Amino acid sequence: VSGRTTTQFAAAAPEPERTTLPDLVKDENAGNRFHVVLPVSLRAADFAASHRPPLTAPAGLTFTSKAVRLLLVNDSAYLKIDFDAARQSPPAAARGTMYFSGKLVYDPHNLVLRLRDAGYDVQTRSALAGTAVWLLDPALVQSVAGSVEFPVDAAVKSATGAANGQLARIKPPAGIDLGLTVTKATLRDVRPAGEWVHLLFDVKGTSHAKVPAPPRR
Repeated sequence: VSGRTTTQFAAAAPEPERTTLPDLVKDENAGNRFHVVLPVSLRAADFAASHRPPLTAPAGLTFTSKAVRLLLVNDSAYLKIDFDAARQSPPAAARGTMYFSGKLVYDPHNLVLRLRDAGYDVQTRSALAGTAVWLLDPALVQSVAGSVEFPVDAAVKSATGAANGQLARIKPPAGIDLGLTVTKATLRDVRPAGEWVHLLFDVKGTSHAKVPAPPRR
């Protein structure tokens, strides 16, 4: 038995690139269990950023992010950060908008998305080199990019609910009692695509079916 379900939080969401189904049976009897892949599509602009761990600037620098947005261009991810920054000695200050580029990945321990291998994009690096070279400090770059994350715990709960909802709409043939229950939804992959983020979940559950015995003659 194999299956695929599709859940979209917006009707305009494009279909994510298809992925192979996980192994349904691996050296064991599947018994009354099922295992499917559930894609959930969300707009990048709908992700709300949070900061954990706290942003720590190098000694002598202060950095405050006032607004953070996640932007996607094809399969590349960017952080757009509006900021205020200052240096104690020699005195200097800067404010504006900076962009970081990197790979959007999932942190399963904290249930968040974050940018990996992040760095200033070309235009930001060029602008800072001409106006605020002290902001090019690699320690500051890693601290700023590493402190920004996008929680997806609500999406995990929604995926479980969506999977249960879709299973409830499966109508077996007349006379057959079919029960399908989701026991766990685990985020397995993150795929940026244009303005969308496709979250691919492994959905596992249990099932039962009762078929009435034919009448005796």
